[in-house]
Amino acid sequence: MSQSILRRATQKARTRRDTLIPSSWSKKRQEAARVGQTMPVVKPDIDNCVKGIFDALNKIAWNDDNQVVSLLTQKFYSDKPRIEIRLREVEVA
Repeated sequence: MSQSILRRATQKARTRRDTLIPSSWSKKRQEAARVGQTMPVVKPDIDNCVKGIFDALNKIAWNDDNQVVSLLTQKFYSDKPRIEIRLREVEVA
């Protein structure tokens, strides 16, 4: 898809931020974190994660982040901390 088309498109975004599982936790608690039974209630705040991601994608994935009409964002624990971003172009009236 050409960048000019992408810049005009309306987007749905899904982001995921994985935080490192603390090594000081018991094996049972670490496993609960791996399978999503324990969710991270730690810094950074989820809204600050989104702000940084969206600002970084301006002029790359969209012209401005006001083109995003839907957003699902989640924080998880993981052995491999990362940020995942999935974008989907949607039709608007």
